[in-house]
Amino acid sequence: TNDFENRLFRLASEAFHEIPTVTLETNVFIDGFEADMIIRRDGRRTINLELDGIHHKSAKTLIS
Repeated sequence: TNDFENRLFRLASEAFHEIPTVTLETNVFIDGFEADMIIRRDGRRTINLELDGIHHKSAKTLIS
């Protein structure tokens, strides 16, 4: 996680803090790739935000 991602996560947390059905997660591995930020509503609807472009960490490279 870098400073840019941390700042955006704090901004998103502030924006959604009064909406109890919205949860935020950072650096979640989905299908072998790291998602920078996940926004979920009601536990079903999911938005994956890639904050650093096409540069992904793969679960394989972290294990190796």
